[in-house]
Amino acid sequence: MDNYYDIHAEEYAEKTLKADMSAVQQDFLSLLPIGGFILDCGCGAGRDTRDFLKAGYNVLPIDGSAEMCRLTTELTRVDARKMLFEEIEFIDLFDGIWASASLLHVPKEKLGDVLHRLNRALKKNGVLFMSFKYGNFEGIRDDRYYTDINDDDVESLVGEGWKMIKYYISGDKIGRDEVKWINIFMKKKGTAT
Repeated sequence: MDNYYDIHAEEYAEKTLKADMSAVQQDFLSLLPIGGFILDCGCGAGRDTRDFLKAGYNVLPIDGSAEMCRLTTELTRVDARKMLFEEIEFIDLFDGIWASASLLHVPKEKLGDVLHRLNRALKKNGVLFMSFKYGNFEGIRDDRYYTDINDDDVESLVGEGWKMIKYYISGDKIGRDEVKWINIFMKKKGTAT
């Protein structure tokens, strides 16, 4: 399971690179300073890093999979850094953090620690976007660990140091009619930590 994305990198890239994320990306970018610095947290095959670079933003892509980092680097010519969420130690560096369909692999009891690390990595008033599959499931599905989130879970994610901007449910971008997503936008509260 831990090396799922290394084994299936090409197949994953084929499925996800053409997904139209422009509406959600524009929602996110509208909350950032023009040309700001974005952490693409769980960059996958590099689709969002590519799109943010084209829009004139600076991006640091990270992923826990060496193969995903390789694909992102090939696609964008930006060196993707192999890094697990629990290894994030940046402080007050990013205007925005984009975690599209990546934090969903973190067990629910570890999400608080990861969100604290992401909060610390953001500049004052920095913005976090994250998306999860919508539902109640937690456990192994399709050879990966998943934490699904529903409306009742959203408030528990807004811990100390965060202010909810908005969240909404959307359909799947790669054609799976049965899959819904919950898209969450939060802002770092108060002064830099």
